[in-house]
Order: sequence, then structure tokens, then C-alpha cells
Amino acid sequence: MVNVVSTFSGCGGSCLGYTRAGFKVLLASDFDAKAVKTYQMNFPKTKIIKGNIREITGQSILKMTNLKKGELDIFDGSPPCTPFSMAGKREQGWNKAYVHASESTAQRSDDLFYEYIRLIKELNPKIFIGENVRGLIGGKAKGYFNDILKNMKKLGYTVRVLDIDAQDFEVPQQRSRIIFVGIRKDQFKEWKPLITMPRITVRQAISNLKHTKEEIKETFPTSEDNMTAKIMNVVKPGERASKYHPKGHYFGHARLAWDQPCPTILCHSSMLTHPKENRYLTLSEAKRLASFPDSFKFLTRNDGFIRIGNSVPPNLMKNVSKWAVSCSKISS
Repeated sequence: MVNVVSTFSGCGGSCLGYTRAGFKVLLASDFDAKAVKTYQMNFPKTKIIKGNIREITGQSILKMTNLKKGELDIFDGSPPCTPFSMAGKREQGWNKAYVHASESTAQRSDDLFYEYIRLIKELNPKIFIGENVRGLIGGKAKGYFNDILKNMKKLGYTVRVLDIDAQDFEVPQQRSRIIFVGIRKDQFKEWKPLITMPRITVRQAISNLKHTKEEIKETFPTSEDNMTAKIMNVVKPGERASKYHPKGHYFGHARLAWDQPCPTILCHSSMLTHPKENRYLTLSEAKRLASFPDSFKFLTRNDGFIRIGNSVPPNLMKNVSKWAVSCSKISS
């Protein structure tokens, strides 16, 4: 059995992917109290640490998992990506503390990849898999990217950086990501081709969903007079709302097209509009479009969108992790 330790685990998107790959998640961790609560609802048998990654040591992880240094198969981590996201403030937010997602505590997050690297050094896993937004390889962020890659390689790993999109890996959603895959040199076999899959459309993903009246009621704009409600009435399937805004605003707002994958789901419950109906997506629809199961539990609709917007789509991680193991000497 391939064992996994996950950091920056959020609600458990990556962990669910590892489970679907047939692996066992021994331990997870996250800083956000609501993310941890959501994780515990869905993975009650998995140990999880609620705490700042800066205070977690490799020694404490080894003690909690009954492993010795070098025995862990996969070490996973997806440090918060807001400082590098093309949708955010980019370098304006570097070297600053801010409130992340629904947490009330401010912290820096542009340096958290270095904490992840510190734990790689302390654990010496056979494989590490680190995920982040594609913005990490663009503009001024390229310096961070190069330094992260250099530090990973210094630890004795053969590293490959995947520039991929979730829609090519059984996720009905456009979601470009950078994934660092490092295999310890004594465990490396060969880099095999990473096979993509046919894309899943919005129609295939959600057209057979049944909703309660309460679910639908939650998806309408709070006021018919607000700008998003007005724009919603004119945006056609596959279009961005910015096309109709007088100043080109609302780029993140879009109406889904039935026969295409969904645009990227961000951490907001009122940005993506149903392909046909003048309403936002239900949480049930968002779960399917992110490859979460219907049975996955969230605290509320709004908090569910925050979790999904921050998560690694499970099917993306399922496919990447199975491929990574196939490139190593680990027997799955």
C-alpha cells in the first residue's frame, strides 16, 4: 500500500484523489479551522493537524505516522496560491500578511513553499507532489519558481514540472495548474508519458442532477437591481460577463456552455451562471464540476464554494499521483 502525508490539505481534494488512486492517506494538515472541520466530516478516520505549517516538524509527522525518515512514499502539499494567481494582486501581496479564505487570522503565504521544502528535507519521502497556480511561472513570479525548483533538486530528487489543465484529467472544469513532481534519485525509474483523457462537458457532468426547492432558492441574486443580475440576463452560454460590462469588469463571471467544460471555479458562490437558467450554480453542481462525489459534505453553500475554489480537483490528483508512482520503483 502506498502511504501519503498531505499538507495544506484544505477540505481534502488531493486526499480524495490519492484515495481514488488506491493509496492510503495517513495524515493531513491545514491552518484553516473551517477547512479542517470539513475535512473531518468527510475523512473521519484520517488524522489531521490544525496548525501553522511553520510549527509542524518532520519529526512530529514521523511520530504520528509511525514511520522512519525515508519511509514515507508520497509527501503532498498545495501551498496557498493567492500571491501568485493571475486573478489576484500578484507581487503587490508578496511579503505581506493577509487573511486567507474564510480564516480570521492573517499570515504570509508567499513563502510557504519553503516550509513545504523544509519538510521534504526532514521527511526525505520517496516522492513529493507540490501543486500551485500557473501564475507561478509567469512574470516576476518566475524568480520564485526557479528558486523553489533549485531548492527541491538540491535535496536529491529528480524533479519534473507539469504544466497541465484539470480538464484533461477527468475533471469537467478548466483549471490550469503547475505541479512539481519529485522522485528521490534512489527511487527513480523513468519519466513515462502522462496520458490525457477525453474532456467531460457540463452537460455530461450535471444535466441529470435533481435539486430541492431550497437549493435552487439559494442560487438567485439577492437583488434583481444589482449589476450581476442585469448582466446575467444577457450573457450567452460560453461568454464572460466582462463583454457586457461598461468598463469590462466581471471577467470572472461567466455563463456555462452545455457542451464545454466549466470555467475555473473560484472561491465565490455567485460568479458562474447555469447554461440555461438565470441563476448561479448550486453546490451540488459545483461538486460535480470539480470531480467531488455527490456525498461530499460542506458546512454551507458559500463555504463549499470557498473549499472547492481552493482545492485540487480529486480526479486531477488521482491521475497525477498514479503516474508519479508508475515512474518510480514504488510498488503500488
